[in-house]
Amino acid sequence: MTAREAVPARQGAPATQVGRAASHPGTAWVVLAAGMGTRMRSSHPKVLHRLCGRPMGAFFLEEARRWQPGQVVVVTGHQAARVEQELGAWAQRLGVAISFVRQEPQRGTGDAVRWAMTALAPGVDEVAVSYADVPLLSAGTMVELVAQRRRHDAALAILTAVLDDPTGYGRVLRAPDEPDRVTGVVEERDASPEQRAIREANVGVYAFRRDALEAALKALRPDNAQGEYYLTDTVGWLASRGERVVAVPVADPLEVTGVNDRRQLRELERAVCQRVAERLLASGVTLRGGVAPLLDPWVEVGPDSVIDATASLLGTTRVGRGCEIGPGAVLVDCELGDDVSVEGVRLVACKVGSGATIGPGAWIPPGSVIAAGARIGSGAHRWAHERGGL
Repeated sequence: MTAREAVPARQGAPATQVGRAASHPGTAWVVLAAGMGTRMRSSHPKVLHRLCGRPMGAFFLEEARRWQPGQVVVVTGHQAARVEQELGAWAQRLGVAISFVRQEPQRGTGDAVRWAMTALAPGVDEVAVSYADVPLLSAGTMVELVAQRRRHDAALAILTAVLDDPTGYGRVLRAPDEPDRVTGVVEERDASPEQRAIREANVGVYAFRRDALEAALKALRPDNAQGEYYLTDTVGWLASRGERVVAVPVADPLEVTGVNDRRQLRELERAVCQRVAERLLASGVTLRGGVAPLLDPWVEVGPDSVIDATASLLGTTRVGRGCEIGPGAVLVDCELGDDVSVEGVRLVACKVGSGATIGPGAWIPPGSVIAAGARIGSGAHRWAHERGGL
C-alpha cells in the first residue's frame, strides 16, 4: 500500500454517538495509536497492554465521554485490525463514537496526523492531538488546553511539563528575549547538549487551529535522524511564520506520563493504585496491610469498609458501607451492598445483597445475584463468627 492510498475510516459501532450531543462540536480529538512499541518486548500491540484491567489505549475513551468533542479519530498502524477490534469494543461499551484511520507505512507522528485529517468532518475547525500510550490524560486538561489556545487566539497550544529528568522527551524552545514566546520543539535525538539541559518537556499533546495545522503538515520534511515526519516540527514552522504558539503547563506530571516499556507500565499502575488508595482513605475506608491493594480508578467503596492488601478491586466495582474485603478476594465489575464479607474468592459481574458472607472455597458463576444475608463457602460461617456476624 502506498502512502497516499487512504484506508477508509471504520466506525467503532458505538451505542451512543458522541457527535450528536457534543459539548465541543467544532473540535476533533485525534489519538495516535499506530506505533509498534518495540521496547515492550511483546507480540502484542503496546496500546493493548493492560493497565488497571483495561487496555491502556482505551483510557482516553472515558475522558472523551466526559469532554464530548465533536469527533474522535484513532490512527492505527501496527496490528491495526486487532487494535481497532478491541478499542472499538471498548468504545461501544462506553458509548463513545470513534472512527479509525490506518497509517501505512508508519512514517512518523506528522504523517499519522496527515492520515487523520482525511477523516475530519467539514465543520471541525480545531484539532486536538494526543497519544494512546499516555493513559492518564484527563478531559479537564484537554478542555483547559483548548481554552488557552482560544483565549490567546493562537494557532497552537502545546502541553508541557517541567521534569527533573526529561530524558526521552522533546525540549521546548523559547525566544531568549521573549521567554513567553515558544519558538519550537527539538527532539532529544536531534538536540544539542545545551538544548538537552532544558527541563521543560513537550509531552505530545496539542490543540491546533485546523487551517494552521493543515498548512504546517504540508510543509513537513523528514530532515531528521529518523527520516520521519515529526509533528513537533509544526511548532517551529508556525512560530517562524508569525503564528502564535502558547505553552500550557500541566498541573500534575503523572497525568502525562507515557508508557514505553513494562517497567514504566508497572510504575504507572502502582502510582494509580496509590492514588485510588489515598482517595479511599480520605473517604473513610480502612486499608489493611503495608501496601495498597490492586485498585482500579473506577472503583467506589463506602465508608467503614475494610480492604485487605492482598485483595483486588477491578473494573467498575462498587462496594457498600461497612464491608470486609478479606485476603485473596478478587472483585471484577461487582456491586456489593452494605456489611458484605468476601474472602478468598473471585467474583465477576456479581450483585451481592447486604449482609452476605462469601468465604474461601466458593465458586460463584459470573453474573450471579446473591441474596442478602446469604452464607456461601466452606469458611463462611467460621469467618463470619470471627467477625461477630454469627
